[in-house]
Amino acid sequence: MKIHADFNYYDIGMWVNPEYRKQGYAKQIVGHLKTSCLREENILICGCAITNQASKKALEANGFQTVHNLLEYKF
Repeated sequence: MKIHADFNYYDIGMWVNPEYRKQGYAKQIVGHLKTSCLREENILICGCAITNQASKKALEANGFQTVHNLLEYKF
């Protein structure tokens, strides 16, 4: 999904049906999205909840690195 009309920044994401999780599909989906976006010379941005270790693992397996951690403030 393009995140700003004036720039080639795209946020990639995926969802895998629970029935098919832990079979490598997330890794394949992220890899396909990454390849497709880079072919078009887009800049990729992605993220996941800090508790979502499966998504983090799929992203890291495709070369993404954690740069920022989001903090939640509760008042």
